[in-house]
Amino acid sequence: AMGAPMAAHLARHARDTGGEALVWNRTAARAESHSAEYGSRAVSPQEAAQADVLFTCLPTSAEVDGIIEQLAPHLKRGLTWVDCTSGHPDAAKHQRRQLAELGVNFLDAPVSGGTGGAEAGTLTVMLGGPAGVRAYAVGEASGDSGWLASVELRREFKAFGLRAQGLGFVDAGWITQHQRLWSGAL
Repeated sequence: AMGAPMAAHLARHARDTGGEALVWNRTAARAESHSAEYGSRAVSPQEAAQADVLFTCLPTSAEVDGIIEQLAPHLKRGLTWVDCTSGHPDAAKHQRRQLAELGVNFLDAPVSGGTGGAEAGTLTVMLGGPAGVRAYAVGEASGDSGWLASVELRREFKAFGLRAQGLGFVDAGWITQHQRLWSGAL
């Protein structure tokens, strides 16, 4: 429910800045519909795996694991994978290790704000990952900050969210989101 509007904001951002947004969905018709409506380009999983930055927003961590398995043979070394799934915190550590072995960078970046926030582009992004990566992703670093030095993600996060906050180690984004959900339920 949230992934499609987030991808729509990213497609508009890419168009407005002279870039191109690639979209892939496990249901090809959804990717083609998104392409027709928002100007993204529907691609195969192999093509998506060759992007510089890959955003995912899936219902569960298990589905992210399945996508990693499917894309693993095709992933471009140096790609940065940003997972916005509201998944399980333990999964982020495993996913980061698995992707690191393939030369892929990983940020867990769950979002808060619901479908309405996704549609309005007002989500809060909670980033977990190595300090240099978080800082650079949210635009706080000066100079070379490690393996994300060539990818500036602040503009992409602002395309679908009002705020991107670096919170700590890998899985900190998910832990923070889960704490917010539990405290809101109490």
